[in-house]
Amino acid sequence: MFSKRNLVDVKKSTSKIQDPKKDLATRIKHLKIILDNVDIAEAKGLFEANFSHVYNILYDSFIQAEGNLRQRVHKAHKEELECTLWILEQVLCLLPELIHKRWQLHSLGRILSKLLHPGNSVKLRRQAIRYFLMWYQALNDNAPDYVHNMFQTLVPGFNSPSSALMQISGSVFHDTSAQNPVTASELLPVLPPSGGEKAPEHQSKFYLEALLEHMVHTVIKLEWHDKAAHHHRCFHFLLEKFKSYYLMKICPSFSHDTSLYTPNLELPVLRKPEAESEFILCRVALIMWVANHLHQPKKNADGGPASITHSASAGAATHEEEGHESAHASLESTISIQTNKTASDEELANQIVREVLCSSRDNVNFIHEIYRQAFLINFSHVVAIRKIIAVYKDLIQLNVPEVPSYMLEPAEDAPRFVDDGIIEGMRPPRLRNDSYLGAIHRENLLVRAGMQNILQLFMTHAANVFLLEVNPHIPKMLEEQTDACKRVLNIYRYMVMNTRMDSSTWEQLLLVLLQITSLVLGENPPKKKMNTLGGKLAPAIFQTLIVTWIKANLNVMISRELWDRFLLVLTSLTSWEELIKEWAKTMETLTRVLARHVYNLDLTDLPLDRLMEQKSKRGRRSANRPESTTQCNINDHSHISVCRQDSSLPDGNVLRKKVKHGLTRSHSETSLNVKRRSSQRQRHTKHRRSLSLDNIPQPDTESTDRTRSPSPAPSSGLESNSIKDSPIQLDVLSTENSNSEPAGEHRGVVCGGSIRGWLPDVAVILWRRMLGALGDVNTIADPKLHAQVFEYLVKLSDTLIKIKQNQGISADNQSTPPAPELIPPLTLILPWCFGALMLPDDYEAGKLNALRLLCTITVNCDHKRRNYLPQFYRFLHMSLVGNSKPFLNTTLKFLGPRFLSLQLPGFSLLLLDLIHACNTVLNSMENLEGAPRTEAISIIANLLSLPGDLSSISVLQPEDNIHVRPCPDVKEHVVSILLRAGRREPKGKARCIALSALGMFVYKELTNQTFHPKVADAINVLLLALKFNNKIIAQLASNILFLLCDHASLLWTQYPRLGNAVIRTLCAALFRHAPLGSTAGESDKALGTALLLCLGEWCMRLEPRRLLEVSEYGEERGTCLLLQVFTVCRKS
Repeated sequence: MFSKRNLVDVKKSTSKIQDPKKDLATRIKHLKIILDNVDIAEAKGLFEANFSHVYNILYDSFIQAEGNLRQRVHKAHKEELECTLWILEQVLCLLPELIHKRWQLHSLGRILSKLLHPGNSVKLRRQAIRYFLMWYQALNDNAPDYVHNMFQTLVPGFNSPSSALMQISGSVFHDTSAQNPVTASELLPVLPPSGGEKAPEHQSKFYLEALLEHMVHTVIKLEWHDKAAHHHRCFHFLLEKFKSYYLMKICPSFSHDTSLYTPNLELPVLRKPEAESEFILCRVALIMWVANHLHQPKKNADGGPASITHSASAGAATHEEEGHESAHASLESTISIQTNKTASDEELANQIVREVLCSSRDNVNFIHEIYRQAFLINFSHVVAIRKIIAVYKDLIQLNVPEVPSYMLEPAEDAPRFVDDGIIEGMRPPRLRNDSYLGAIHRENLLVRAGMQNILQLFMTHAANVFLLEVNPHIPKMLEEQTDACKRVLNIYRYMVMNTRMDSSTWEQLLLVLLQITSLVLGENPPKKKMNTLGGKLAPAIFQTLIVTWIKANLNVMISRELWDRFLLVLTSLTSWEELIKEWAKTMETLTRVLARHVYNLDLTDLPLDRLMEQKSKRGRRSANRPESTTQCNINDHSHISVCRQDSSLPDGNVLRKKVKHGLTRSHSETSLNVKRRSSQRQRHTKHRRSLSLDNIPQPDTESTDRTRSPSPAPSSGLESNSIKDSPIQLDVLSTENSNSEPAGEHRGVVCGGSIRGWLPDVAVILWRRMLGALGDVNTIADPKLHAQVFEYLVKLSDTLIKIKQNQGISADNQSTPPAPELIPPLTLILPWCFGALMLPDDYEAGKLNALRLLCTITVNCDHKRRNYLPQFYRFLHMSLVGNSKPFLNTTLKFLGPRFLSLQLPGFSLLLLDLIHACNTVLNSMENLEGAPRTEAISIIANLLSLPGDLSSISVLQPEDNIHVRPCPDVKEHVVSILLRAGRREPKGKARCIALSALGMFVYKELTNQTFHPKVADAINVLLLALKFNNKIIAQLASNILFLLCDHASLLWTQYPRLGNAVIRTLCAALFRHAPLGSTAGESDKALGTALLLCLGEWCMRLEPRRLLEVSEYGEERGTCLLLQVFTVCRKS
């Protein structure tokens, strides 16, 4: 191994250091020669064999350096001190067994006390901390009390160093007499700071960081005979002493009740910021030290860390420590002992720290309590908060190269614990042999807690970041808090979408979210929302809470008490617009789920929509042909309704249609059961799936026994703190059926079954419950938000009506499927509508929507559900005869002519009200575009279908009070209104309807030969319409007259002058409107054709005698009708 010459040199040098007559410099020189030519094991043997001589060299060197430095601080004297410190380090490293036996206890203690003196330079004090830790861990349990006292004074500001120094300075001979004849001299600094040396800004933090880092790296420096065992033992000893002397001062709120094994899940509450102090900085240093040594993120492909592991401050501290690591720069290249850290040394030290910290339940609990402390500090130290959030994120997302032992699931046969770390039936464990801690780590049995406990502890502790009341006048603090809260929410959302949780974990997450929601968002939003945490986070908090709530109900059974608490929280926050919007979005999604799983319909691909699309395609194809028609119809209807999510309401009666094999359900929402035939079940699983944006499949991270609701994995809360980077959503199509479900059982977990995911019963229950999640919406204080709720309820009703209209329609429209078993619950929200109409006038917008809903639902719901008509008629009467034009307009617009066609029981009571209301609208020239003039004319026109004699019918008198009286002249009122509308109605479509109604009126009178007194007036109005400039109205009048020519002879007999007027007016209209030349447009040709056909038909129906009869009156005196006809035909 060594040459013969080297061996001789070592022996020679050994004899030199053993010779006390040699001067100090010679002995140090030969000590260096020995260490340069032997390995560590041989050096240890030589030191053990010559420990007395080596220590004499150390002691003499220290005394000489100390004396010289007190006389004058010179470079040579500094080098002497550095040489002394180097020898001290070799003694501490190579003779730990002797030190453990208290060898040179008092002498070494005095030397280290002098080096640790507060008057020394910063560099020397940091080195002295390292040497002391090496000595202290070598002494271990054999250290006397004054050594422990020295340990607790290493960091200034925690304990006074005077007591420890006094013990070191006491009598060498332990004389207990009062005189103490022999005493040590006073301890003085060895090397005071130079004039240009700058003291650290925060001394306590500075020296605490040095203490913590040296605790790690000095462990591997001691050359024990059994290194592996002593490494763990030494660090465990230092850690326990640190916890005993420093922990409670650094963390006054440190809770020993924190346990990963029996988690304390008490929900946090609002708290005030802690006053800034030196101890808070020390707490941040401790948090970063624990996290940096435990957190090992998984490496990327390029070898870099997958997430941030060290903060800039921690890296700066490490770099600074390395700058002070070696005490003797001139000897660094020749020292063979571990004075410089290599990569392997660094990894070994970190491994020892991790193994010890994860080796016992007490230490594991210590870790997570330190993490909890990070969530409690002020946001001026946000770097620590972000660090711990990143640690938990990587643990939960398994972004670590090796899962910590405490995250492993406990073995089924693991011993039971009655308290942390105490096995039932056994005495508390203690360090009985050197390999105890290593064995505990290898087994990993006693410290296993499982993922669920980690999740519960994190979600509870992390809630603290939301509940610190920061100063609103410091925007930077609010921004930091908002950023941290978004990072935590990102992890919550990731857990919801990608992590499997058991019942207790789901419940704890719901409780935490409820606590955050209720405390962060007050009942009354502040005026300047964006200056508060609640205003910044309200959309994300509400979305996370509501979607998490639904996801939880798809996976586990949620108790009624928890539902009640959920309802209580949401109903107290209905003043937040963000809640209303998120509720509406959620109901829109749940309505799609309801349509898919209960009614087997895809709202993005409805049968009627497909048929309409096919019809429009055929129409476009036919429009491209040369013989395309010019006739067009005016269409006034288009349903636009997209609903997302809905809830459950006070009325509980409308969900099913009673058919033999329908959905049978009790009045209790929690006991709803679904009985489906096997053929229905097969049909349900084969339906065509929607590919809307909200239903894009996402990667599955669940276990193989279920199909988890997919979701893209969110990015890290560190790399991006945007909530959008952690999508959380509901899936319309996911059905998490368990493969091991009991035979014959097909119930979701909401109903006590075992199947997770969407089923018809689950969809119905969650839809109803979420519909009612806001409570009674009429208690919402803000009229604007109240109106928004009813705006959404209008969309919801439109969607349910669309579902109802598409039921019973086959995909190809070639067959008629059986009647639907289930019908949408249209009338479920009617109690809210009736309640809204009784609110003050401040809620006018919401009341109008409620009235609209009442009208729309009544004309579209199933006839069996119209058990509310008396109350409905009362509100209609009030709206039709009241002074409010918006209510009048809304009633007429959404009641429409279909109300009369339904022939509802008692509808005739409102006839006079309707006539009065329509007449009011038609007589008003205000707001021509917004007024429902078309609907009013349609209602009046439909009244013509009533029997001619209505003298026996009682109607409500159009006034506020309720008075019933007969009204035999209903028909007179109707015809009068139609005549007036036919003459001067400004809205084209409304006038067309009036003219059509008049044409039907005349045709009916002529057919029945009742000859109403106003038939002539009606015909005159039709003739007047022929002269109108609007070609569509003129063509409509022409078509009506073409129809009336069926009774031309009767008309000529009863109204001879009208017969002539028809021919002459047609001729005049044809002369005016129909230039059928080459310049004529399509509309001109269509009108001209209609007029020619009508004129020809009338001429054919009249006798030649009448056509040749010469007129004796008016401008046409002396001419006959046939002459006028020929004249017009020749000119056209």
